Amino acid sequence: MNVSSGAPATSVTCRSCLHFVNDPRALERSFVGIAALSSAFGSTRGRAGICVKESTFRDPGPACPVFEARIREVKS
Repeated sequence: MNVSSGAPATSVTCRSCLHFVNDPRALERSFVGIAALSSAFGSTRGRAGICVKESTFRDPGPACPVFEARIREVKS
């Protein structure tokens, strides 16, 4: 599959994107007062997170056209 033209392949999700943040602590800092409703650590959030590039709260799949893969460290 060619992922260089347009949106990434559907098997690629936001979970591996540089711009996707789904850490519960970061979400609770971003959504002040969310703890009054629930916790970002809870299951109601699912796998959702924030796309900092698009400024949206979204489900992680499939990745959108602004997807940029995180660079993984190579262990030597």
